[in-house]
Amino acid sequence: METLPLTATDEEIFDFACRWTQLLVNEDYQSAFDMLCHVPQTHKFKQSGESVFSNATEMKTCIVNYGAYEPIAGESTYKVTPIETAYPVWPEVLQSQRHLITNGASSLSC
Repeated sequence: METLPLTATDEEIFDFACRWTQLLVNEDYQSAFDMLCHVPQTHKFKQSGESVFSNATEMKTCIVNYGAYEPIAGESTYKVTPIETAYPVWPEVLQSQRHLITNGASSLSC
């Protein structure tokens, strides 16, 4: 699990989000899952604060099925696309953070 300090800057948060998104783009679901904190489910039904997914395979299943836990007959499978090709993108966010992308604040471009 990766953590950010309570005093994390917008740039640090944006960089974290870009690195996590890039892992999903690369279909490295285990590494993406491992970046986040997970609270185990303690009841039959998920409670507030408990993790939605208990492992990377469940997360991948939900992503490739576009939010469904089971494949839907006749539907395509999906994958996360690079943030710079997503539409509509948050133009104001990308514009304000463009310097991070062009100045290499992260080893992964976003």
